Amino acid sequence: VEGPARLAGWELFVTGDGVLSIRPAPTDPAAEVLGLVWWCTPADLAVLDRFEAVDQGLYVRTLVAVTPTGPPGPVDPGPGLDRVIDHRD
Repeated sequence: VEGPARLAGWELFVTGDGVLSIRPAPTDPAAEVLGLVWWCTPADLAVLDRFEAVDQGLYVRTLVAVTPTGPPGPVDPGPGLDRVIDHRD
């Protein structure tokens, strides 16, 4: 994990299936999503794409600009978050 960041102009929402996601919020200038920046290898992204069912259209990878909100450098994401990307097939 590289550090905490803010994604301006986006909002959290719950899908019809009860999944938490984010989307652009063009009508709310104060909208923002807080999160963590992760450095991922191409192999990590491939695992994430499989997990997020890209081939079924359930997820679209989008490049966005974020604003760092903490000191630069690696941070501890907390217990369990180091297993978000699981390389087991």
